[in-house]
Amino acid sequence: MPGNDEFNDRSARFFALYERKDFAGALNVCDELEMAFPEQRIHLIYWRMCIYSITGDMQAMMAAFQNALDQGMWWSQMMLRNDPDFANIQGNPEFERLVGKCAQMEQEANQASQPERTVLKPVIDAQAHPIVFVLHGRLHLAIESADTWKAIQSLGWEVVLMQSSQLAFPGGYCWDDPDKTAREVRTHMLEVTAGREAGITEIILAGFSQGASRALSLAYQLEVPVSGVIAVAPGRIALDDLIKIIDDHPERKPKIVIMSGMQDRGHENHKGLVSALTVQGVPCRLMTVEGMGHNYPDDFGTLFNDSIDFLGA
Repeated sequence: MPGNDEFNDRSARFFALYERKDFAGALNVCDELEMAFPEQRIHLIYWRMCIYSITGDMQAMMAAFQNALDQGMWWSQMMLRNDPDFANIQGNPEFERLVGKCAQMEQEANQASQPERTVLKPVIDAQAHPIVFVLHGRLHLAIESADTWKAIQSLGWEVVLMQSSQLAFPGGYCWDDPDKTAREVRTHMLEVTAGREAGITEIILAGFSQGASRALSLAYQLEVPVSGVIAVAPGRIALDDLIKIIDDHPERKPKIVIMSGMQDRGHENHKGLVSALTVQGVPCRLMTVEGMGHNYPDDFGTLFNDSIDFLGA
């Protein structure tokens, strides 16, 4: 989830109740959160819709869905079709009608949306310096991680925070379409590096969550060669697809660092990913961070420096 750390912390109670199937309690938490964080209504309405669906309250589900559309909210086809909470209402005529309205709103919004980037120039004045291109997490904004990456800017790096144009819902940006993601990242990299070959000492890709997962494959696919990838708390990865990409590009040999928190629910998957990449002959290092969940580590600057030591070795 994006942005508001307090909202993210307090919403953990909702998910704990949801996991325990205390759906009445989870709905009460939604009500409390909406009072405290009205700007997060699009998430809270969606969570309510999920609970109404799995508990069979179709009247409340459809009313919440219609009310959201009336207020200009919508969710992507991918979310509405792939979320297991909605599996039991696929094909319901009223649900399909509302999904159709969502599809039209999604198409119009994505046609108008454009990729953007924020560039943090290195604080240290030098004729040549390294560049890191960063992919944000799913449903996040690139600018949200600017404070985290300013620590890297102060180390002499140019940081390019790439903002996806892809919307999963209003204000919720993602990298869901891999082909569109590749086109956008390619354009950012080519535009930023054009005519600057003598002034760039190194290029790496980095990302958080879904952005980290995309960075791992893009390091092998894009025209601009990168020396390495720093993947912070990678999201879901189709490992067979990634291995095929690696096998299809034997000329590319980026080194990879995976930063993973011991409190991240994906930590075991991250360990398996590093093992699989090592078997493929990919130089790969797992950095396990105590006390870290699915987020950037508090001491990111120090860990980034350690990562660069490995990538440059």
